[in-house]
Amino acid sequence: KPALMASDIMEDHVEVIKESMSLLEASTFLEEIGHTGAPVVSGKGELTGFMTLRDIMKGRKNDQMQSSVTGYMQKNVITGTRDITIRDVEELLFEHNIGHLPIVQGRAIIGMITRTDYLRLVGKSGQDSE
Repeated sequence: KPALMASDIMEDHVEVIKESMSLLEASTFLEEIGHTGAPVVSGKGELTGFMTLRDIMKGRKNDQMQSSVTGYMQKNVITGTRDITIRDVEELLFEHNIGHLPIVQGRAIIGMITRTDYLRLVGKSGQDSE
């Protein structure tokens, strides 16, 4: 049986935050879509960072909600490609303690795997072996 790949469990539709957004706009956006974080993209749609509610809280504490997301986003984003194995996904999520793994092709986002997606898969495979 071939190994499962990132492309087998990734979500193809990825909600993104634009670099041009303020922290307030990003906060509202995340609330509307019900997510705790999202990739940040340039005007060309290229991945430039990642913004979480925790990053937004730093701006809120400093009364900087009108500031650009680029000043508060995480710039060194851990990413994967569609052809990495699920074991590689697991290592990236847990070794770096991240909840979201953008799947990229070059600088373009083509999918997303969350820690919840991974745990759901592991739970299913555990049930299958019983």
